[in-house]
Amino acid sequence: MSPKCYVIPAVLFVIFGLCSCKKSDSELLKNETKKAMNAEINKKLVVLKERLGKAETDSQRAELYVQIAEIQSDKGDHVSSIKSSTNAVKYQPNEYRSHYVLGKSYLAAGRYDEAEQELVTSIELNDSFAPARFELGNTYYKKKNYAGSLQQYRDTVRLDSRHYEAYNNMGVLYSLMDNPRESVESFSSAARLKPDFAS
Repeated sequence: MSPKCYVIPAVLFVIFGLCSCKKSDSELLKNETKKAMNAEINKKLVVLKERLGKAETDSQRAELYVQIAEIQSDKGDHVSSIKSSTNAVKYQPNEYRSHYVLGKSYLAAGRYDEAEQELVTSIELNDSFAPARFELGNTYYKKKNYAGSLQQYRDTVRLDSRHYEAYNNMGVLYSLMDNPRESVESFSSAARLKPDFAS
């Protein structure tokens, strides 16, 4: 007894194939734009690494490593970013940006204690650097230290009154702390500063 075979008409196969495979023009454009941006970023990394090989002072090396680490962090390559920013700290241990990028990279990698240590060091070296306070707030949030997190976000907006993400995160924390009035004020500030901020 032979098995039954079912023949799918070729026309239906072609129609379904086209429907499931065809990308819209906007998707194709988005993909091409992303490829071009990645190519540009990789090209920039190559240039920075070439300059690193020619750097003559520890200060120059540290600055180049910071720039490389920031790009790697933005790409989501946290392992490489940690390595590059660790080198930046090695060459320039008193440079606040080196510790900031290292702390931010540790945070993205889920290494919260190390992130806290580096971000605190960055703030000690430059207490008016708002991005380090924002990332320290994020670190405290991950560690469920909500009071510490809220204080860092407050300090962030004190130093940078246009930091809409800090206002947004304050809104989240006030909501968790059952303080709806402060929550609404914080979310309103974020929305006023960045009307297209979907969060």
